Amino acid sequence: MSKTFLQLCESNIARFTRGGFLVGDFLKFVDGFESHDPYKAMGQNVHDMIKDMISTGLHVRVVGINDVAPSRYPGNPETMNGDVVLNIALDNGGGRYTHYCTIPTCCVEPVDYYPNLAPMPDSAIRPNGTIIKPEEFVTNTDNKTAVDQTLHADQDGVKKKVEITLPTKNVKIPSETVKGAKSPAVDSYTIKYMKEAN
Repeated sequence: MSKTFLQLCESNIARFTRGGFLVGDFLKFVDGFESHDPYKAMGQNVHDMIKDMISTGLHVRVVGINDVAPSRYPGNPETMNGDVVLNIALDNGGGRYTHYCTIPTCCVEPVDYYPNLAPMPDSAIRPNGTIIKPEEFVTNTDNKTAVDQTLHADQDGVKKKVEITLPTKNVKIPSETVKGAKSPAVDSYTIKYMKEAN
């Protein structure tokens, strides 16, 4: 039990010593992120890419976390202060990532879909006309010729009217109980077989 507890603590400490983010986190852009100075300092091409990412409606995820100044102070514990930049990418599903870019942490915040229940983005769902809620079927009687042809069947050269609609109420099917049987479902062959077996 103590080992499990330590692993959980270490996992939380790792998250909050890296600016509150972990690789694989889902992200959403905060309101008014365009007004932040670090965002304004980025180039127009990065701005265009971020707008493109938002317009797709797909999930944005963290693919890497880097210290702001790792090369100037390598191995210095003062760089592990949560001052990081995020490498983000667009999750196209199936492990496919596109639109890689690096942004400051002030532009985004993590979204928690614990336990691994991220919804399917609406833009990734292809409309196929499937009706989830059942609807009452209505017979189209506008085309009289087609309806007349459907309602009549040719039986031995004679046009006979047939029923093409399903009943909307329970219909009692006429049946006769086989002699010696307790139910109409029992077949006479079964009764005969049981008599011969005895």
